[in-house]
Amino acid sequence: MVRNKRFYLMILAVLLITGAAVFVWKYWLYHAVGLLKGGNGDAFGRGGDTFPPTEETRYNMGLYLDVSTLTLYGTSVIETENNLDGPLSEMYFTLYPNAFEEKASSPAPPSAYRNGFDPGYIRVTEVKTDGIPASYEVQGTKLKLTLEEALSPGQPVKIEMAWKVKIPQAAYRFGAWDGVFMLSNFYPVLTVRKGGEWRFAEETPLGDPFCFACADYLVKLNLPSEYQVVSTGHVLAREAGAEGRDTVLIEASRARDFVIAATWRHQQLDTKAMNIPIRVYVNPGYEDTGVQVLREAEKILEYYACTFGSYPYEELDIIQVPMDGFQGMEYSGVIFLQDQVLSKAYSPSRREFLLAHEIAHQWWFGLVGNDQSREPWLDEGLANWSAGLYLRMTGKQTGSEQSAGIKAADLSRSLTEMRSRSDYLYSAYRGGEAFWNGLEGEIGTDKVVGVLRRYLAENRYGIATSEDVLRAVQNETGKDMTWYFSQWFRDWQEKAPPVVKVKTGGD
Repeated sequence: MVRNKRFYLMILAVLLITGAAVFVWKYWLYHAVGLLKGGNGDAFGRGGDTFPPTEETRYNMGLYLDVSTLTLYGTSVIETENNLDGPLSEMYFTLYPNAFEEKASSPAPPSAYRNGFDPGYIRVTEVKTDGIPASYEVQGTKLKLTLEEALSPGQPVKIEMAWKVKIPQAAYRFGAWDGVFMLSNFYPVLTVRKGGEWRFAEETPLGDPFCFACADYLVKLNLPSEYQVVSTGHVLAREAGAEGRDTVLIEASRARDFVIAATWRHQQLDTKAMNIPIRVYVNPGYEDTGVQVLREAEKILEYYACTFGSYPYEELDIIQVPMDGFQGMEYSGVIFLQDQVLSKAYSPSRREFLLAHEIAHQWWFGLVGNDQSREPWLDEGLANWSAGLYLRMTGKQTGSEQSAGIKAADLSRSLTEMRSRSDYLYSAYRGGEAFWNGLEGEIGTDKVVGVLRRYLAENRYGIATSEDVLRAVQNETGKDMTWYFSQWFRDWQEKAPPVVKVKTGGD
C-alpha cells in the first residue's frame, strides 16, 4: 500500500513538473513570437501599452484624385482591435491636412505658397463602426470617435469613413505645385495611445510632430492616365479606365505611414541592391545627378542592411519634388528630395550625407518608430549618426562634421520646447548625433552597432523611447550606463525606470 502511494506521488510530481515546463515553454514561445512580430502584448494576449496593434491593424482606402480642383476624395475602412488591458471607449484620429487651413498656423513656410496662401484641409463626412453610424467630433487636427459600446480587450472593430481633402497649392510635403502632387499624412490615421496617453500630433512648424503605429495598407487610387504614381508599398496592378483615367492598386505591409507622389513628367531611373528595387524619379535635365543618387543609394542601402539588419520594405523610391522647408523628407519606402538637392550647384558631399540620413530613417523611423514630437532626437540624431558612420566607413569623412564640439545637450526636450529651427537642428540632429559619438568613445564603434542591432530587434515595428535605448545599451554592454545618460537628459535618474542588466560578454 505504501509502495503504491509512493508510486502515485511520483507520477503526480512528474505531471506537475511537466505541466510547469510546458507553461514556461508556452510563455517563452509567446514572447519570442511577439518579439519577432514586434508586438506589445502581454503573456497570452492579455494586452499591451501601445494601441493600435501592428499585426491587427489594416487600412483599406479608395481614392479619387481630381487634379483640376486639387481635391482628393477618399473612403477608408480601418480594421483593428483593442489590444490594451482594459476597455476602450473612444479612439482618436489625426487629421493632419487641417493644420494647413489657416495662414497663421500653417506648418508650411511662407515661401512654399508661391502664389500666395492657399488653404488645405480634410472634411470627414461619415463615420461608422461595425456598420452603425458613429458619434464623432473634430477639433483641429483631432477627430474623437466615441464608441457606443466600449471594446473589451481583444475585441475587433471595423471603422468606415468618407472624407475629402483640399490639397493646398504649395511647394511642400503636403501640397501641389508645378504639376507634382505631394500627398503625405493626407488620410485619417489612428492616433497612438502609449503608456495610457494619446500621442497627438503637435501643431508646430518644426520637424515631424507625429507618432505613428505600423499597419498594413491596401489602396485603390484613381487618377489621370498620364500621371505616374510613386508611393509606399508596391503596385499590384494598374488598369486603364474610361475618360482617360487609370486605377492603381497598391499594397504595403507594416508601413509606418503611407505617402503618394503623383507626377506627369518625371524620368525614372532603376537599379537593385540586395535584390531590392531602387527607383529615382527626376525632372528632365537632372538625369546625370539622378544616376549619381541612384548609385549612392545602392551603396548606402547595402551598408545599412549589412550593419543594422535587413531593409524593411519591398522597394525604395526617391523622388525630386518642389518642397520648401525641408531638403529631404522620409516616408515608409519613399524619400522626397528637394528640387535644389539634385542641381549641379548643390554640394555632392552634402547631397550624399543627406541621402544617407534619409535612407537611415527607413530603419530609425520605419522599422523602429518613436514619438517624434516628444523625443525628436531618437530618430533624427540616430539618422545623422548613421550617415556619419557610413561616410567614415567608406573613407569619405574622418569625423563628425555635424556635432563636433558638442559634449552634452538636453535631449529630453520636445518639439514644443524648441524656440527656432536652429534650436531644433542643434538639439535633435546635432545633439542626438553627439550622444552616439560620445557613446562610441565610451564603448567603441562595434559595441554601439551591437547596441543598435539589439535596439532594432527589441523594438521592431514598435514605438521606442529613450528608456529603450538605455535598456539596449546596458543589456549589450553589461554595464550600468545611467551616468552617461544623465549627461544628456535632465532629471534622468528620476525619470528612467530600473533596467535589468544582462551580461552578454565583451567588456
